[in-house]
Amino acid sequence: MLVAGVLLTVALSGSGGKTQPVAKATPPAKLTAMVSASGEVTLTASDGRAVTRLPSGRYTVLVNVNSSDADFHLTGPSVNHATRADFTGVALWGVRFVKGTYRYMNDRDARGAAAAHVVSVY
Repeated sequence: MLVAGVLLTVALSGSGGKTQPVAKATPPAKLTAMVSASGEVTLTASDGRAVTRLPSGRYTVLVNVNSSDADFHLTGPSVNHATRADFTGVALWGVRFVKGTYRYMNDRDARGAAAAHVVSVY
């Protein structure tokens, strides 16, 4: 018991007896992806605005799919995430966006590539 007390005193005196603040990690920004019952896809920021430009970094993407006849597909540099075609519900993705161009779409949309939305990451 005495040894433990001595070690604790030495450890506290070595730091000057002051508590050092621990740096907090910045949580990833949040985005919401939505697939409507009709298959329309959107990607919005936490303020509700459509995403067309983003600073690079880590993001949490909440994907809400409301149609079993649609999917949400996000692609870009080092990113290729998609929900299954028969999936309905909510998925949570961690995405690291780097500088470049990203596209999101419903792969089952008859309009094909013309229906893809573009996001520029700087």
